[in-house]
Amino acid sequence: MLDLDHVARLFALDGSAERAPRQKSYLKSDLDFFGVAVPVVRGAIKCEARENPISERAVLIQKSVECFDSTYFEMQLFGVFLLDRYSGLLEPEDAGTRRSAEQAGWASGGQGKPSTSVGEMLDAWSTDENFWVRRYSILVLMAGLVRDEKYWERFVRYADSMIEEKEFFI
Repeated sequence: MLDLDHVARLFALDGSAERAPRQKSYLKSDLDFFGVAVPVVRGAIKCEARENPISERAVLIQKSVECFDSTYFEMQLFGVFLLDRYSGLLEPEDAGTRRSAEQAGWASGGQGKPSTSVGEMLDAWSTDENFWVRRYSILVLMAGLVRDEKYWERFVRYADSMIEEKEFFI
């Protein structure tokens, strides 16, 4: 099973004490940094997918929530890449996985589904204190905008509210 402590140790070993403060400054972030390059994080995802593949939605949600709860940028980025890698396991109501997992209790093995609609959850996530959750709320909508404009107003509202973000967003 995927061991996030092991991943963090690998990042710590591969990190650069010189690179970490430069990344922190460049991204204008309050997070901690190991100082590893993005390709290292992507490589860790590929390695873990090979050695410890995730086949259950609940495990994916649990692991991504653990990543988002980390104070390290690279671990949160690992969580984003994890969701991307295993996006086929997610269902529409998992949009903004962090809050979905907390509300439904999936991360702790609870039962049930979120009590709010996807739109209401996305609205809440768009103002979450965690940058990656806010970012995810807008990214969830982007794929649908290619097909139609159904969520255009919501997308614009989120984008307007995030225009002053200090974190690197692209």
